[in-house]
Amino acid sequence: MSQVETSPGAHHTLIFDDAKTNEGGAYSPNTGTFTAPREGVYVFIWKIRMYQAEHSTELVVNQDVYGATFLRSKNGDDGSVTGTVVVHLSQGDEVFVRTHSAYAGDGNIHSNLHGHPSFSGWKLN
Repeated sequence: MSQVETSPGAHHTLIFDDAKTNEGGAYSPNTGTFTAPREGVYVFIWKIRMYQAEHSTELVVNQDVYGATFLRSKNGDDGSVTGTVVVHLSQGDEVFVRTHSAYAGDGNIHSNLHGHPSFSGWKLN
């Protein structure tokens, strides 16, 4: 994620726009969605960075939540939180990260020279 996500509300898809490696083009840096090119077991990791904020994020597969994180970084604190999910996907399944579906959180998701939020994944088999 190359820019600060300013006060995202609940149920907001996070777009990781700076795709360093995107073999096969299955990830869309425009929508923030990975579409499984083949059936198999996949691993996904996402990292969120905050400064004086608190947010919960969810990893979603076809509208179902498969993993969640929460971080409260207040009183001048800067922090990061990471989530990992291993999941069996069918071809065409869609995976993305969003802010919590019901909890809006507070503050910004930060991205700057000291650290960037990220989303990555790979097929195991």
